[in-house]
Amino acid sequence: MLYREYRPEPKTLIGLGVTFTALLSALYLALSDASPWAMLLKIGVLITFTAFFWSFTDKYFWRHRRIRQFLFNGIPDLNGRWEGTIDRDGEQAPHAFVLEIRQTLTRVTLDGYSAAGGGPSITARMCVDDSGEKFALLYTWFCETRTELDGARSGWFLGTSVLDWLPSNQLKRFYYTGRQPRQTRGVTELRFISTKLKHAF
Repeated sequence: MLYREYRPEPKTLIGLGVTFTALLSALYLALSDASPWAMLLKIGVLITFTAFFWSFTDKYFWRHRRIRQFLFNGIPDLNGRWEGTIDRDGEQAPHAFVLEIRQTLTRVTLDGYSAAGGGPSITARMCVDDSGEKFALLYTWFCETRTELDGARSGWFLGTSVLDWLPSNQLKRFYYTGRQPRQTRGVTELRFISTKLKHAF
């Protein structure tokens, strides 16, 4: 399945900005005796309020289910704590793993935790397939582990994960790492637990 980075449609963002500015202008004129030309003197105020509105939309407004469905292609809200397992290829012994996600409309950051260590994301992107209906989370991360694994040294290493979002509120797919001297890879399966973050395993 091919994915591309998800980005809100520019026309949607422009439309929201224009609509908000028009409503704010109409409200100002309705509550004052000023002429429409007086709005030109208030352009700085309009820009400031529109900037606040955009910041609010980016962080909070977009998360409403109906807003996401109507304006933003149904992008899932992944904010919160996800728990599950990582199953390394060839081991058949899954171990517990936690992913904590902080997401706005335009940005995603993550922290991963396990009993052996953890680390933050370096880059993270929400992706969507060509149909616009299936979403995935793709991210690259640092991990610091305290254990050795069949010749793979402990310490810091780099990894990449691709997680498909399932409507059952699960994240599942694969990961691979740059552990030395032996690369590791496997499958990650997570389920949504809570919007509350613990910042710990």
